[in-house]
Amino acid sequence: MATSRTTCDQRQSPAEVRAAFRVLLVEPSGPIRAILRRILRELTRCQVVEATNGHAALARFLDGQFDLVITDRQLAVLDGLSLSKEIRHRSPKIPILMIASKSAREEILEAVHAGVSDYVIKPFDRATIKQKLAHWATAFS
Repeated sequence: MATSRTTCDQRQSPAEVRAAFRVLLVEPSGPIRAILRRILRELTRCQVVEATNGHAALARFLDGQFDLVITDRQLAVLDGLSLSKEIRHRSPKIPILMIASKSAREEILEAVHAGVSDYVIKPFDRATIKQKLAHWATAFS
C-alpha cells in the first residue's frame, strides 16, 4: 500500500506542536514509519498522511495542504532528494525534514541544496523528533 492516513488526537502541552498540524510522512520501511507515527501521536494532535515512495508522496503532496514533510532519503521511484526539490519548487516555505542513515558532510550539503530544512540521522530517538517537530511547527505558526 503506497499511502494511508492517520489522525492523531492526543492532548498536547504548550511546548509541543500545535493542533491540526498536517504531516506528510514518507518512509519505505514499515517499522520506521510506525515508530514515527507513534511519536507523532504521542506529541500532538495531527493528521499524518503516509506514503512509501517518492512518486506516491508527490501525488499526496499535490492533493493536500501540509505543514511539514518528513521524508527518508532513500526512496523508490523518486528519491528523497528529488522529492524535496519538487516539493520545494511548489512550496518554498514548507519545512522538509529528511531522515537518512548517513551523516557525511557532502550528503547533508546535497540535501540542503535540494531544499531540505533539517536533517536527522538514523537511528533517531523520540527526543530528537520532538525537538524538530516543535521547532518547525512554531517556525511558521
